[in-house]
Amino acid sequence: MPALDSPVVIRLVSTGSLVVALLVLRYVLRRQIVRVEDLREKERRQWLVRIRTGILLAFFAGAVLIWAEQLRTFSLTLMAFAVATVIALKDFIAGLTGAVLRLTSRSFAVGDRIEVKGTRGYVIDHSLLTTTLLEIGPGQASQIQTGRSVSIPNSWLVTESVTNETFLDEHVFHVFTVPVKLEDGWQAERDRLLAIADDVTRPYAEAMGRRIEGLARDHGITLPDVQARVAIRLPEPGRVDLTVRVPAPADQRGVIEQEILGRFLVTQGAP
Repeated sequence: MPALDSPVVIRLVSTGSLVVALLVLRYVLRRQIVRVEDLREKERRQWLVRIRTGILLAFFAGAVLIWAEQLRTFSLTLMAFAVATVIALKDFIAGLTGAVLRLTSRSFAVGDRIEVKGTRGYVIDHSLLTTTLLEIGPGQASQIQTGRSVSIPNSWLVTESVTNETFLDEHVFHVFTVPVKLEDGWQAERDRLLAIADDVTRPYAEAMGRRIEGLARDHGITLPDVQARVAIRLPEPGRVDLTVRVPAPADQRGVIEQEILGRFLVTQGAP
């Protein structure tokens, strides 16, 4: 049992004295207001509310002054607990934030093909903490499913950019590069490659074109045409890179790339 002269007992007595003093003051002030005959009913109610509010504020101010040291210690303890909680749960909080961000932004859904921090694949599941991909690889150039599932933390969705390769629903623009020697007549090679790419992907261009027209109309933007295109780059002296961009179903882009490359190699050097 604490001694009568202990700080806690002194503060409890001070708090009780403050409560009694404020209750007496409230009683006196209310009686004075009630006795004033010149006050209208509305004004009397307003003064009674002001007295009650003032008494409450005076109590809280007095209690803070009386218990300041204990409140300071409690606040420091509470702050330390809050910091420790945040540190311990930072991964959970970051993952939950990523899940909320994905839900609100609608950046991707199950079935979409995405790339996050170099990891590519089809989204097959997502939870509050992780997103599961059916991996595509190895490397950035491959379009083959590896048969492995990869679980990425949703915290990546907050700190890393997310590329949705199936923004155009089941169709995508597929891009790959074919290097040729400068002395081999790159103009003819480019034209031949473009003709092959256009012939292979013509069946998909019409459906993808309708999807792009709808997006352009809904978002008020201008999107590129869907025809096969071949651009040239000069990565080093004596070499030309033919960069091919073709429309393709998302799940057949690797097959289409192989067909175009196969035809190009078979007809290379043909008269």
